[in-house]
Amino acid sequence: MRVRRSWGLAVIAVLLAGGCGSDPVRPAPVPPSPLPAIGADGRPITNLCQLLSSGDFTAVGVTATSSPDTAAASMTRADCAYGDRIGLSAWVLPDPVAASTVLRTQAGAWASTQDSPVAGVDESVYGVDAQSDAVVVRRRNLVVRITVPAVPDGGKVTLIRLAAVVLSRANALGT
Repeated sequence: MRVRRSWGLAVIAVLLAGGCGSDPVRPAPVPPSPLPAIGADGRPITNLCQLLSSGDFTAVGVTATSSPDTAAASMTRADCAYGDRIGLSAWVLPDPVAASTVLRTQAGAWASTQDSPVAGVDESVYGVDAQSDAVVVRRRNLVVRITVPAVPDGGKVTLIRLAAVVLSRANALGT
């Protein structure tokens, strides 16, 4: 009996020394770095106007006549004109409350509005006035307003398609 007990204690000692039955110590997983925002050319952007190109407007049937002047555009604020009543304005704000305030301020300027036309965002508003159709969307701290000339049947589908392009390129902006 003494031999069996000694042998059993030896097996337990070997198992404990080898770490059997215990989880090995592993470093905490490192979350992946967020992808940078990219422009139409697939390269990281240097200002928010690069989230849309003249070609993006053309692809949805809006004739953009120019590239925006980006002299005053930054990675936190930009007003970008691609032609008469064709534009993108974008803001990266410090928190969602400030972003929601900007969205509501932008939407308040339109004669007629419809809430929530864009799925998958925190807030969105489609608006029309006599000369323009526009959509403003908020995803976390990022707010984007896109404007196109008014069309008889409305430009909601066109604007939703452009908003999807912007949001797909914006990646982690505003998070």
